[in-house]
Amino acid sequence: MDLSGQPFDGHEWLTQVGTRRRSGNFTFHDKPRPWRDPPERAVSWVLGELLPREARRAAFGDLTTHNPGRDAVRHAQVECLRSKGFRVEHDPYRLSPLHVSVYWDGEGDWDDKVGDLLHSCCTEGRA
Repeated sequence: MDLSGQPFDGHEWLTQVGTRRRSGNFTFHDKPRPWRDPPERAVSWVLGELLPREARRAAFGDLTTHNPGRDAVRHAQVECLRSKGFRVEHDPYRLSPLHVSVYWDGEGDWDDKVGDLLHSCCTEGRA
């Protein structure tokens, strides 16, 4: 299914893949990683409200193995992200046809305050 270039109606749910730490806390990217080569300009999500196993496969294809208890997800709705100033684009590629890029189009740089805005749209993490 190729949805690239198709606008979201706002009611879609997205899933972000993260990690559950030994402490029980969850880690998710809340801003791009500029040290990557090439530097990231967006945060990656996948289309749908997925469970950890499904989300890992949707994000990374068959290249990685599900790690029960460590793989984690959180969810956000497109309309909430847009209302906070984010742009949401379906951006599929070979390993991840459900890949979605979330960009910051608001005022200023993507700093910790913008990361907090992103987090405010997200459900609690779960493994």
